[in-house]
Amino acid sequence: YFTSNREDGKAEVFRLVNRESEPVTDTPGEYESWGPAFSALGTLYFTSNQEEGNAEIYRLVNREAEPVTDTPEGYESWGPAFSALGTLYFTSNQQGGKAEVFKLVNRDAQHVTDTPGDFESWGPVISGMNVYFTSNRTGVNAVYQLFPSKSVLNEGWTIYYLDERFPAYPLQ
Repeated sequence: YFTSNREDGKAEVFRLVNRESEPVTDTPGEYESWGPAFSALGTLYFTSNQEEGNAEIYRLVNREAEPVTDTPEGYESWGPAFSALGTLYFTSNQQGGKAEVFKLVNRDAQHVTDTPGDFESWGPVISGMNVYFTSNRTGVNAVYQLFPSKSVLNEGWTIYYLDERFPAYPLQ
């Protein structure tokens, strides 16, 4: 599954079937869908701006897009990623207008990162039981590991630099 604009110039989610691309989403009007991710149960989730132009996370149910997030008006949620235990992590700017990582618990968006000042955190990626995200909280874009036992008030992370000026190793 991948995102492409190969049919009409707007982004849609596609899949490969017998070496041919086939559209999976058919987003109405000028709106788009992108960034596919699968839950542990095999349900397809993606980001789309099909309601009022704001990005929200959707899932595909019987080939129909069903909204998953309900972000306050004027803000957006994007980039779904699933933990091995099925928790949906994503990025949203719904608190203060800056990007932070959230998780969905019983359809309620819960803050996972609390980045200081004007800095932001985004792009959760799951590897095994580990949740990683990117942040510019030190003035350079770096990858951090979230410790699941920590809450937003007691955020725990390890920094990995992704800048050519720094080697990719944990900061002690």
